[in-house]
Amino acid sequence: MMRHLVRGSRAFLTSVATSQQKCGRQLVFSHNSHAFEKRRCQLNQPERQYRNASSSPTVHQKPQVGISCAVFNTETPRDDPNNLEVLVVQRAKEPGAGSWYFPGGRLELGESLALGAQREVLEETGIVATVTSSVLQAVDVIVPDPEAEGCFSFHYVVVTMLGFGSGKPVAGDDAASVEWVRVGDLKDLSGYDTLKPTLEAIDRLKRGVVQWPASKER
Repeated sequence: MMRHLVRGSRAFLTSVATSQQKCGRQLVFSHNSHAFEKRRCQLNQPERQYRNASSSPTVHQKPQVGISCAVFNTETPRDDPNNLEVLVVQRAKEPGAGSWYFPGGRLELGESLALGAQREVLEETGIVATVTSSVLQAVDVIVPDPEAEGCFSFHYVVVTMLGFGSGKPVAGDDAASVEWVRVGDLKDLSGYDTLKPTLEAIDRLKRGVVQWPASKER
């Protein structure tokens, strides 16, 4: 009885995979959910993918790792969490043009999370940050391709780190503006949802899970 069930299951999986390849989609069987999960549309569409890749270098063939950093100003008073300042960047380009985010970008091959975050902060703001090993958040950013069902224009896994810095920021090429903003004022910015890891950072600082740089203690 069991052998017949196993043979039947294999035959079913083979037939589904074959039919999906013919129509240009690939499915993967999830052992946890016992269901098929649709993946990126990869087969039989080389011309469309080539055109997209030429016109938009950010079109993704596989998930990418994004890195961002919540950088706290070490020169501001620490008596009230709302008066702490965080470094934020207003994006000049899509996706999210005009909204405010933590400085960040794509993690490069061979970089640790901390080094990648430090590099992105420097490139986008001119600030030399001290980045801790503390991960505040990891989220998916998935944008479907409007021209092809089952395909995706963007797929990032964005990891937000915690860092410290000081000085006058200078906006990089990808930024419309860059500022130190009071924690109490972050909620008034467009894109506030992406800045919420600030609250987790403050909680860790309060509990002593993460320490302010010793040389900047007041």
